Amino acid sequence: MITSLANQKVKEINKLHQRKYRKDQYLLSDEDMILKALDKGLITRIIKVPDYDIAFDDIIEVSDEVMAKLNEGKDTKVMAVCKIIEEETYAKRALLLDDLADPQNIGMIIKAASIFGYDMIYLGTNCADIYNPKCLEKAGTSLYDVKIKKKDLDIVIGDLKKHGYQILATGLRKNTKDLYDTKGHDHLAIIMGNEGHGIKERYYTMTDEVIKIPMTNIDSLNVAVASAIVMEYYANSRL
Repeated sequence: MITSLANQKVKEINKLHQRKYRKDQYLLSDEDMILKALDKGLITRIIKVPDYDIAFDDIIEVSDEVMAKLNEGKDTKVMAVCKIIEEETYAKRALLLDDLADPQNIGMIIKAASIFGYDMIYLGTNCADIYNPKCLEKAGTSLYDVKIKKKDLDIVIGDLKKHGYQILATGLRKNTKDLYDTKGHDHLAIIMGNEGHGIKERYYTMTDEVIKIPMTNIDSLNVAVASAIVMEYYANSRL
């Protein structure tokens, strides 16, 4: 059992709290997520305290003090190192996130995408890290229900259009349509913009329609809330 915070393995695992070290793996501390990732074959190492029972080939046992250090003071008995696998599919519905800055918003959007049956999420190249603990906490096990890939959205939009996708963008333009006056096609991609700046101007020229959510008494919504409303509207019953 490892009892020293100076242990080299502990130091290497602890580095995964920093984005610059999360190149091909990340750290999980949620038990449900660990079990789901384990079932999908994504775990490379388990870290646990002696009284926690789990079967795996590569297990490191650590003291409660070391576990608390690795989980930044939060109470847990098990953590895991998980490999990053980005997947891409031309499925029925996709969501494109244009440089969202808040990892919590991305996490909530991932969960909503899973709930409403969206198969693919593309993250713009400047989006927040989805393996940030705040994103993982909000996404939960939904992280493993949706295919996610970070990619230049200019390329993504062009590819989707070639595959016959209807491209929608949210925003206020001269040609903006009320969400509830539109109908989604069989293959649909929706662009949601940055929390402060919205969607890049050039993307509006690449879309089939620009949509807005009708609102009274307020003039804006949190991007995660707005994404959930739009995704729900274009759910299966409205395609």
